Amino acid sequence: MNTRQILFTETDGEALQRLLPELAAAHDDWEIVLAGTASAALELLSQRDFATVIASFGADRENCEHFLQAVQQRAPAA
Repeated sequence: MNTRQILFTETDGEALQRLLPELAAAHDDWEIVLAGTASAALELLSQRDFATVIASFGADRENCEHFLQAVQQRAPAA
């Protein structure tokens, strides 16, 4: 079985942290990694291949947009 690696980036609050146990239990073919900052997420992207990147920046849309542009440059396949 191929494990898909999914990077969750949560910079505002703990919403994704509350969801992680449920997601992990429901999908044993996913490896879920959580990053608390955009810089930590980008560092992880330089070290590993992720199938999917999910970002939650709360109301900080501008920094989210910059983050997603950086993701697109570093990991265009994600």
